[in-house]
Amino acid sequence: MPELVPARVENEDVISVPTLLDLDGWLRSHDRSRPAVIHGSKHFSYGEFVDLVDAARGAIGGAGVVAVVMDRSIELVAAVHAVVGSGSVYLPIDPALPDERIRATLSDGGADLVLTDVANLPRIDGIRTVLPTE
Repeated sequence: MPELVPARVENEDVISVPTLLDLDGWLRSHDRSRPAVIHGSKHFSYGEFVDLVDAARGAIGGAGVVAVVMDRSIELVAAVHAVVGSGSVYLPIDPALPDERIRATLSDGGADLVLTDVANLPRIDGIRTVLPTE
């Protein structure tokens, strides 16, 4: 596993930056019981976080374009990891947008699937929608 640093200069023309796929392997190499992600009062161990990513990745299946409409949370971070790790196209949509704009972005972006949270679930219609924890 390459060293995870924000960026390092390989030579004058090439900068090496870790990717989310690098980070996925790095996360999986840690003790599953150690704390990995903290958001507010929620704490996830490496094992819990990796399990959440894997559950979301399983829900994605072979979807080509996956939209993520979620409030900031550990589940949002896991959803992004899952989409990128699955090889699908990641279409981020800000849940603060009006419903009409969300629907237009889903349509224009060609979303095959939406990963969302309970708070935003009622706002999504007409497209396969999954909660990442399913």
